Parts: sequence; structure tokens; C-alpha cells
Amino acid sequence: MVTRSQKTMKPRRARAVFGLLKNDLEFVDAQVLRQKIYDQSRFSILYFILLIGSTLVCTLGLLTDNSAIVIGGMLIAPLMWPLARLGYGISHSSHTHLLRGSTLLVGSILIGAITAFLITSISPIKVINSEILARTSPTLMDLFIALTAGFVAAIAITQKKIADSLAGVAIAVSLMPPLCTVGIALSLRNYQFSAGALLLFAVNAACITFVTTLVLAYNEYVRTKKFRIARKAITINVLLILAMTIPLISFLRSYSFEVSSYSAVTTEMNNFIERKSAGAAFENIEISRSNSDTMSVNADLLIPNDSVFSFEDNEQLITLLEEVVDKNILLNLRIQTIIEPISKDQTDDEQQIRAISDQLVTELTSLNDSYKISSVSVTQNLSSEGWIVNAEILSDPELVPTGQSLVEIDDNITQAVKEEIELNLTFLPRLTLRTNDQTVSQETRKAAERITRTINQGAELSSFALTQNDNLVTVAYTVISVDNTVFDELYLNSVKQELQQIVDKDVSLRVRLVTATDIAL
Repeated sequence: MVTRSQKTMKPRRARAVFGLLKNDLEFVDAQVLRQKIYDQSRFSILYFILLIGSTLVCTLGLLTDNSAIVIGGMLIAPLMWPLARLGYGISHSSHTHLLRGSTLLVGSILIGAITAFLITSISPIKVINSEILARTSPTLMDLFIALTAGFVAAIAITQKKIADSLAGVAIAVSLMPPLCTVGIALSLRNYQFSAGALLLFAVNAACITFVTTLVLAYNEYVRTKKFRIARKAITINVLLILAMTIPLISFLRSYSFEVSSYSAVTTEMNNFIERKSAGAAFENIEISRSNSDTMSVNADLLIPNDSVFSFEDNEQLITLLEEVVDKNILLNLRIQTIIEPISKDQTDDEQQIRAISDQLVTELTSLNDSYKISSVSVTQNLSSEGWIVNAEILSDPELVPTGQSLVEIDDNITQAVKEEIELNLTFLPRLTLRTNDQTVSQETRKAAERITRTINQGAELSSFALTQNDNLVTVAYTVISVDNTVFDELYLNSVKQELQQIVDKDVSLRVRLVTATDIAL
């Protein structure tokens, strides 16, 4: 059986809890609140010192990529008070507060941005780091953060219990870092980053002003039971927030795509390079959308000295990435070779290899200085102690050494380096490319020699010369023979006809006959 007291227990508890929450809200007296906002939002010496000081600290913190210094600059930044005065002016329909709050806010923005610009201009550090990048790409999430931070800031101003606990609020609203980033990016002439930071600042400022207006209007309603909001001003504020929502949604979509694609791209790239080379690795992988159909991928490729990343490997990786993200890929790789420290044993081996190679050159040169080493490979003999030498030698066909000469070269190298050598030499014929004139001259000389020796086996040709122009070829040579009586007009005609067939031109032939004389002593 349920008693009456049991029936009323839950409502009493609910009222007790509600009363506890309601009693915990203690608004600052209206006159005290107005005077506080008025005193804190005047352009005074103290306000100017806080503004310049916070700009200096935040700018240096951003340039040095030090988040602790940036937070220190947030704590002393006075930018929240002009926004509070704007909210007060809108919530109370006070044109004076609206005008002075707007003027102070615009002046503070100009002073902060110009100061950050000048500091960056004289600073030796001019690098876009992670702290700066974090303020250049706002998304829709930043808008919700700004609304929440603005609400907490307004509550801190209007409530007695937390009115003096603004350290966390100053960090939450974070107005000064994006403003300083605007000046830094302008100094570095990076207007895209400057626009992104300015958008983030505008989002924070508009959202803080909006929620501050609502909280102060509620505070006024509790006191007077009337709403005195300036409708035109609050409408402009709302429209401004809605207008900024459009690029923020676009940035959020782009950011979401990059986050999801980054994991897939990095996984595919790491798997590819592991299959390619065990010691290779990708580092500093960055992805960005060039347009709706194309994504840019930048990375550092660290690859061992004995591995190669070819053009075909690059094209294959691009194909794999395009299959993963379903977009065109612009792949930009900065390839760096990994050089491992050389041990003492490796150093000794390299010295021995160099000694073997030098000794091989010495032996071949002493044999015939026309030999030229095309390639040489010296490796350790794994089956036995010593070295295996493989080399390709360019030589004239008639100058190939004998087997005995090769054995002597092997023995000499073994004695010089004091280790067993297995010598494998391949002699390649040295081919000389001839011009067309040289080829014609050689063929005509052979034809003349053949006809000459047909008539007189012991005859020899010397001083052979061939010159030609467009229509005529002139051939002159000397025949040396013991019996010159056999070289008559018939011989000359035979040679001339043969040469004309070869050169396919008229031939002017001049033959000098020299009688060879044998002298016996």
C-alpha cells in the first residue's frame, strides 16, 4: 500500500534539486555589471598595455611553435571586453555601447594585426609551423567551440561566483592567436593563410557577441521582465554567423575527406614500399585536395643506397593510390638516400677492392697500353677465402692476350694483394665507327689491291688517297712491284670500271709505278 508521503517524495526531491540549481545562479547587480563592462572596455593606457603585451607574447609563441607561450598571451588578452560591450549594447538597445564597443574592437584588431606584422618582419624566424597552421583552416567545429566559449564567457561576466575566474574563459575564447596569425601570414605574404585566420577570428568574435547578447538579455529580463534587444543588430549578427557557416561546412568536408584519405593513403604507401625494399620508408606524408577530382600527395622517401625507386615504381604507386581514394593523384616525392655508417671491416674491404682494381689496371697496361677496362666487379669468394674479379676489357681483335698472359696477370695480382684471386676477364672487340667517306675509301682500296695482286701477286699498294665531290671521285695510289711491265692500259681500265661501280660516280684514276729492287748483302 502506497502512502501519501511516498507519493509526494519524488516531487519534493525534484523541487529541491531545481531549487538548488536555481539558487546557484546569482547575477551581478545591473549597475555593477554595466560599470564593470564600461571600465574594462575603454581604450585606456592599461588596455593598450594588455593589448600590445598579449600580441607580443602570442606572436612570439606562434613563431617559436610554443603552445605554452601562446596560452600565456591568451590569459592577458583584453579582446573579450569589446565583445562584451557589443553584446551589452545589443541586449539593452544602447547605441552608445554599440558604437564604442565596435570602435574599440576595430581599433584593437588593427593594432593587434599590425603589431604581429611588424614583429614577424623583424624576427629571424619566418616559418609556417604547426601552431600557425592550426589557426588557418577553421571548420564548422570551430563555430560550435566559439558558441560554447562565448556562453561560458558571458556566464563568467554576469555571475557573482565566477566573475573573477576568467583564466579558463580567456583560453577558451582564444581571440588573440588567430588575430596574430593574420599579421604573421601577411608578413610572410601568405594571403591564403591570412584569410583563413581572419575567418577564424571573425567566427569567434561573432559567436561570442551573439551568446553574450543572449545571456545579458536574459539577465535583463530576469530583472525587469522585459526584452530590450536591438533587433536590427542581432539580426545582422545572426546573418553574419550564417554566412560564415557556408565556408566552414566546406572546410569541414574537406578536412573530413583528408582525415579519412590520410589513413588509407599512408597505409597503402607504407605497404608498397615494404614490398619494394625492406629498409625504405615514407616520412612526412602530406595530402591536400587540389580540386574536386585531384588530390596532391607530398612525402619524403628514405631509401637505402643499394635500392632504386624507378619511374615505373612511381607510376605503379600512383595507380594504387588512385584506386584507394578514387581520385587523380599528384605525387611529389623527395627521395633521400640512406647512408649507413661504415664499419672498420667494410673500410678494410673497400681498400682491398681498390687495391685489386688498381693492380689489374697496372697489369693490363704493362701488357698493352691500348687495353681499356669497360667494367670491373670485385666480390668476396664465399666458397673459399679470396676474391673473385670479373672484368670486361675493350681491345683490338688482334691484341687479345694468350692464356699464359692471363695466368701471369692472375699470379701477379695474387702476390700484390697477398690473397687468392679468381680472375675472369672478357675481352670485347673495340669497334670504330667510320664515316661514309672512310667506308668508300676502304672499299675502293680493297678493290684496287685485289685487281693489282691478280695481275702481279707480289705487288703492293701504298699512299692510297681518295677525294670526291658531287660528280667526280679522284683516286690516286702507288704500286710497288719488281715487274711493272704488266700494269698497262688494260689494268687501268679494269680498276677504273671496278671503282666506278663502287662509288657510282665518274672516277679519275692516277697510278704511280715504283720498281722494287732487292739488295743482297
